[in-house]
Amino acid sequence: MAWIGGVVLNLTNAMPTLMIFTILVFVSTIVRSMEASGIALIVPIAPIIVAAAKGWSIPGADTVLLMVIGTVSHAAYLLPMQMTSNMVMYSSGYFEVKDMLKSGWAFILIYMLFWIITAYTYWKWLGLW
Repeated sequence: MAWIGGVVLNLTNAMPTLMIFTILVFVSTIVRSMEASGIALIVPIAPIIVAAAKGWSIPGADTVLLMVIGTVSHAAYLLPMQMTSNMVMYSSGYFEVKDMLKSGWAFILIYMLFWIITAYTYWKWLGLW
């Protein structure tokens, strides 16, 4: 995984920090939407992010980005099997999978926008970026 981290580091070397963050949130959320398990997202991506973040000159970047990946791993709004709470709601019989797919994309877009706005405003105020 370290060599993939090196490739990511080379690709993102000239990018601003918040652009890297935005791309990470977008890619992680899309990958999570296609996975049935949050662990399936975290296991392959976390070592790559840690390896790439060690090469950036940003103190604490690995910790912040791992927190983001961990939180994004909960963005499962498309299918009933992605989270236990989704299965409980689906088992009530009030909606079908196609209804969940339609509304799930809106929730995912809102979720991504929330994270990006938080990083660009609140985290700047805290001095994290």
